[in-house]
Amino acid sequence: MSDVWLLTFLAAGAQMVMTDVSGSGERADALGKLGVSYGVGMVVGPMIGGYVTSHYSEQIAAGVAAAICILAIVIVWMFVPSNTKRSSTSKVKAGGWGSIL
Repeated sequence: MSDVWLLTFLAAGAQMVMTDVSGSGERADALGKLGVSYGVGMVVGPMIGGYVTSHYSEQIAAGVAAAICILAIVIVWMFVPSNTKRSSTSKVKAGGWGSIL
């Protein structure tokens, strides 16, 4: 079974964070840069993996991929705020059928 469905949820999560942290005037620019980063990653990632595999081994390529993933996690942890939602001044009262749906 393919794990491509997981990437769909990760991309949607990244778009939600970008939408929350950017203002309405910067939103299109931020989402555009996010889309470019996906495209560059889809081209550069396999190139690096192929180069490392052909010159070294698959185990080294897996180690490089793991190191890049750990670096990405650290960067996200350092720079993405833990609470991205802006607090609103109006309180929305929950209840009724809307809470169930």
